[in-house]
Amino acid sequence: SSKEEWELARFLAKSLGHNKIDEFLKLNMISKLDLGAKSKYKFFQELDELPAGSQQWHLNEITFTGDKLGNNRKLLTEKLEIWRHDSVECIRELIGNPMFCNCITYAPEHVFLNAEGKQHCVDDMWTADWW
Repeated sequence: SSKEEWELARFLAKSLGHNKIDEFLKLNMISKLDLGAKSKYKFFQELDELPAGSQQWHLNEITFTGDKLGNNRKLLTEKLEIWRHDSVECIRELIGNPMFCNCITYAPEHVFLNAEGKQHCVDDMWTADWW
C-alpha cells in the first residue's frame, strides 16, 4: 500500500458516505487503478484490519430459532455471534482523540447542491433532517 493510496483511503473515509465510496470505486477510471479495494465491502474490510484504539471487542452468542422445519420436523436453529464494543467508551475515545477534533459533527447540518438552497443533499447521517 502506497502513501498515495493511504491518502485516498483517508479522503474517502472522511469525506464520503458508504454509497458514494462504492460509486467512486466502481468508476471506470478508478477501477483501472491498482487499488487494494475494488468495492465498498473490501474497502471497509481493509480499514477494519488497521490497528484500532484501546477498545476491547466483546462477543455475545445467541441461538436463533427460525420458522422452517428441519428433516427431524423440529424448527431449525442457528447460533449467531454478535461482536460489539462498549458504545459509551467508543464515543469517549473518539471525542477525546485530538486527531478527530475537526471531524466530529454534533448536530445535523443542511447541505445543498445549489446556491439557491433548493436541492438538499443527504449523503451522510449528519446531512439529514435529524438523527
